[in-house]
Amino acid sequence: MKIRFRILFMLTAATLAAVSCAKKNDEDYNVVEQASLDAWMKINAPDAQKLDNGMYIETVTPAPEGAAAPAIGNWVRINYTGKSLEGNVFVTRYKEVAEQQGTSTLHTYYEPQYLLYQNYNTAFTQGQLTALQQMRQGQVVTIYMPSSLAYGAYGSSYSGGYEGQYALSANVPAIMTMELNEVVTDPTARETGMVMDYAVNEWAIERPEKDSTFFFKIIEGNEDEKTKITVDSTVSIYYIGSFLDGFIFDTNIDSVAQRVFNDYDENSATSYTPKDGGMIQAFYEAVPRMHYGDRAKMVFTSEWGYGSTGNSSGETVIQPYTPLVFEFWIETNQDEEEEEGGDDSGSGSEN
Repeated sequence: MKIRFRILFMLTAATLAAVSCAKKNDEDYNVVEQASLDAWMKINAPDAQKLDNGMYIETVTPAPEGAAAPAIGNWVRINYTGKSLEGNVFVTRYKEVAEQQGTSTLHTYYEPQYLLYQNYNTAFTQGQLTALQQMRQGQVVTIYMPSSLAYGAYGSSYSGGYEGQYALSANVPAIMTMELNEVVTDPTARETGMVMDYAVNEWAIERPEKDSTFFFKIIEGNEDEKTKITVDSTVSIYYIGSFLDGFIFDTNIDSVAQRVFNDYDENSATSYTPKDGGMIQAFYEAVPRMHYGDRAKMVFTSEWGYGSTGNSSGETVIQPYTPLVFEFWIETNQDEEEEEGGDDSGSGSEN
C-alpha cells in the first residue's frame, strides 16, 4: 500500500508540476506579448486608449449625440473588418473590402452581423464585447487586442466570403475596426414594421390597422375548383427567395441561378405536400390558398421562416429575425391535364 501511495503521489506531483509549468509559460507569453503590443501601439497608434485588460480602443467616428447604447438582452447589428498587426485582412463584413481582397462570392450577403448582446456570446471575441460595452449606435472604433482577448490559440476561422486573403495565426494580437450600426430592443417589432413597409411600398396596398407578419398575393392564376390545392395535395414548386432589398439567396430555377450566381446545378421543381412539411411555414400558409398553375408572391417575418436562429446551412447565411420574400410557381397538375386531353407543357421555369 505504501508503494502504491508513493507512486500515486509522485504521478500527482508530476502532473501538478507540468500544469504549473504550462500555466507559468502562458503567463510569461502573455507578459511578453503585452509588452510587444504596448511598444507597437506607441509607434502605430499613440492616441489609442489603453484599457485595464490590456487592449486598446480608438474612436474613428463618434456617435451622434443621444445615440442609444446597447443593454444586455438587446440585439445589435455590427459591421467589422479584422486585420493582423501587419495589416493583413482576415475577416470583413464589408462587400467593398471583400472585393478588394478578392474573396467576395455571389452567394455572400454583406450586411451587419445581427447578434444578441449578452455577457457571453461565442460569436463575439472578448475584446469585441469589451468595446461594445463602451459604444453607442453609429459609432466606429478600432480596437487592438492581445491574443487572449481575440482568437487565442485557435486563430481565425472565417469562411463563406467573409474571410480575407489571410488567416490570423494563433496566439497573435488582432486589430478590429467595428461599426455599431443599430441597437434593437425588440427584434420582432422591428421586422414586423419592415414587412408592413415592404407590402405597402412595393405592392401598393393600404397599411393594415393591425400589425401583420404575412402578406400574400396571387399574380397569375385561376379559380377553378377542380385545380384547388389542399393540405393533402402534392405540388411541384419553382421559387425565387430574396431579402427585402432584392438580394436573391436561393432559387431552384436554372435560368435565375445562372444569371445571379453564375452556376448551373440542373435544378428541378421542389415536391411539397403541405401536411407533411419539409419547407418553411410560409409555404404551408400559402400553398393551400392556391390552384395548380398559380404564380404568387409572399413577404413575411421570420415567424414564418427561420425564426430567431436563422439558417446557415445554405450557401447564403440567413441571419436571425430576417424577413423574406418569395415569388413562386405551382406546376400545372399533370393528372388534370391528362383528363382534359391537354399537353404537358407547364415547365414552371422563368420565361
